[in-house]
Amino acid sequence: MGSGGSAQKKTGKEVSSPDAEPIIVWSYRKVPEGTNSKYDELAKDYGDYVQPKFPGLKTYCYCPMEGSQVVNDVQWFNSVGTFRGHMFMNPLDVTGVKKMLNFTSATDPSYNFRGYVFGAWEQTSFMGMGIPKMFGMMPPDHPAWFEFREQAAGFIKNTPASSEKPPILIMSEWLANDGESEDIVAMWQEASDELKKEAKVIAMWLSRECLRFKLRDKDKTRNPNKLVAISAFEDLETFNSALALFKDKASALKAHMAAPLTAEIWAEDATDDVLKGMKEFDENGKFTMFKIEGRGWNNHSGGCTPCDECKVPEDAEAKALCEQLYGKLDG
Repeated sequence: MGSGGSAQKKTGKEVSSPDAEPIIVWSYRKVPEGTNSKYDELAKDYGDYVQPKFPGLKTYCYCPMEGSQVVNDVQWFNSVGTFRGHMFMNPLDVTGVKKMLNFTSATDPSYNFRGYVFGAWEQTSFMGMGIPKMFGMMPPDHPAWFEFREQAAGFIKNTPASSEKPPILIMSEWLANDGESEDIVAMWQEASDELKKEAKVIAMWLSRECLRFKLRDKDKTRNPNKLVAISAFEDLETFNSALALFKDKASALKAHMAAPLTAEIWAEDATDDVLKGMKEFDENGKFTMFKIEGRGWNNHSGGCTPCDECKVPEDAEAKALCEQLYGKLDG
């Protein structure tokens, strides 16, 4: 399997994501009451600026949670180069950085960004900072509480999709019976080995908790029985093909589960069909459906724009701008 017990002796990306190059941030942010229109405006302003420059930012979309000011925000970076690029630090693009700051600063400062980071996150972003450290400093008075998940099984591809049509994205949480998570991991790996052969299956990646990094989210506790997956399919037909494999294993999988499946799903025009299929797998599951509806994009047909790591800026204005993001910098 991709990162089984023997891989735990390794370090860095070899452990966190041996079968993934993309970095996926599945997050939650809170928009202050009465500012939704302004938030939409700033999100669009930044998105319109970044999209043509970095087509490897394949997903950039958000949707309000029902009855809440919290939004579900998904950003899918095809590589660490795209991740670095979207912050406009190398070369420094003052306009881009300011647009990003305007957007990220429009959220409620009392609600720390939170959620999951999947894929190849265990790499450096800028100035020698690993991505977990960077998020923990950004901005200095409001660190992100993201949970960084480690690969248990499966894959995330970084090849271009066959069309610009939004793929179906699913983040699912699997709570195993005590001590039985590896049984689910083994079945997931078996299914993902088959699905990896299918060109239109973009991701079937299952994760476990990563003990090597601090769990910042004060509302969470460590749980070795919790597995979290990110799955992506180019179209409904491909989703149904993958679902059929899991429906065949449904009884065996659910025998190892301590609670019904939960999932958040972006499916656009296929929403009703995907929800029906998920209910067929687990009729007691809790499934939350989202649509873009003008709030960003989900287009996996692009490739990567290289972007190398940069050093601490020597220019005083540039350094001051960076310190708005990261706090006091050395050098």
